[in-house]
Amino acid sequence: MSKVKSLNDNVFNDSHDYKFNTLLDFDPQWGLGSSSTLINNISEWAEIDPYSLLDSTFKGSGYDIACAKSNTPIFYYRQPSEIGGQSSATNFNPDFKDNLYFIYQGHKQNSTNEVKAFLDKNKDYTNEVLSISEISKIMPQIQTLRDFCYFIKIHEEIMATCLERKRLRKYFSDFEGEMKSLGAWGGDFFIAATEWDDRKVKDYFENKGLNVIFKYKDIVL
Repeated sequence: MSKVKSLNDNVFNDSHDYKFNTLLDFDPQWGLGSSSTLINNISEWAEIDPYSLLDSTFKGSGYDIACAKSNTPIFYYRQPSEIGGQSSATNFNPDFKDNLYFIYQGHKQNSTNEVKAFLDKNKDYTNEVLSISEISKIMPQIQTLRDFCYFIKIHEEIMATCLERKRLRKYFSDFEGEMKSLGAWGGDFFIAATEWDDRKVKDYFENKGLNVIFKYKDIVL
């Protein structure tokens, strides 16, 4: 809590001990924004800026903090020199949502390590950022599963090049559809888009040793 105190020394009374309990209704290994929600909630209690607390602890863009504070899907934009960024509400409720699944890869990625590894590359990704931003603007307007698959494929190819890693789809070459990594690259959950029915999706990923599978409507609030 020293980071919290450095941002607001008045929040602590030295004559008291402090204990914080957190409760999750899901496996903490799943991620699902548990760290960012914790930072946001502590910041509200301590009356400090959550983006400043994030910057002094886990680092990152602050996108997950903006999500923790929002009740809707959002766009998020941040300048490299800023601490925190700007968010605006959008809508994403596609007709093909029954064709979307979230699959847990079986291990939690360390976001702090992944952010550090990316920043250590110290490369100029201006063109890639512009391309990803354009894809992001297009996504809420997509009407068909086919177009959705096309754009997440392009998104993954850009990120695979930036991060110098294989595209997720390469590990599931016989899957009929497309996949997109979520969170820190290569960890936690990914989204799968396919015309397969629920049983075929479940059987396919369980045969790959991936047993935590959610339909879109089961996990998106």
